[in-house]
Amino acid sequence: MSRTDSYTFSNSSQQSEHQLDSIQRFLDPLTTARLAALDLPDSPRCLELGPGAGSIAYWLADRGGSVTAVDLDPGLLREHPGVTVVRADVRDGLPAEAAGPFDLIHARLLLVHLPTRREIVARLVEHLAPGGYLVIGEFAEQPLRVYTAPDATDGELFVKVLDGLLALLAAHGGDMGWAHEAHGVFTGLGLTGVHSTEHAESWTGGSTGARLYKVNIEQKWDALLGAGFTVAELERFVTLTGDPAFSAPSYRFTMIAGRKA
Repeated sequence: MSRTDSYTFSNSSQQSEHQLDSIQRFLDPLTTARLAALDLPDSPRCLELGPGAGSIAYWLADRGGSVTAVDLDPGLLREHPGVTVVRADVRDGLPAEAAGPFDLIHARLLLVHLPTRREIVARLVEHLAPGGYLVIGEFAEQPLRVYTAPDATDGELFVKVLDGLLALLAAHGGDMGWAHEAHGVFTGLGLTGVHSTEHAESWTGGSTGARLYKVNIEQKWDALLGAGFTVAELERFVTLTGDPAFSAPSYRFTMIAGRKA
């Protein structure tokens, strides 16, 4: 298995741009509001891990930050003033050109995928400057359910397919419970002022949020077929995500922030 194969999702898949666009539309307002509230210096040194399509790295740079963006597959990133792109795998530690120290280290929807997440967080704390912040955002474990569906069997199918996707995540070393464990990990590493927030909302079929459910399934289509799902089941799932009669809870997004003394 290659290093890129050990991630559940890939930046280079056919659906990745649609997936990242949906993520940015859902999460960027939440992420930027949290980062804007931090007591950062005027020209903060920032490390953005797993930047995806780069929206948060660009946002930080546009506000005076000097940003180092580290990604195993940075192919979707474009040149941007104030942003230095480094190709590296955070599981191997940070390379010299991304060693800091940093006033802010931010990672979104990254550590949830990595079995060595606790060790990585401990290393990241070492790369913080005194007074620097470590901020992560993750999708959290939650009961799978729907609010409305054309009929009861559609609701059952949606839960079944989504549960299958989460099983694939777990098979790759992912852990949706990590979002609720990270607060204690931050505290145990000596970070101060550790604070967690959670956000969820309803997604109706045809919305940008529902599209994220759709593209996640499309990206893992073959793997789900290999896990025993039928084409008809997956096609019905995709149809539901575009049906205004369907609604379900969004992914629950948790942000955890702590500061180095």
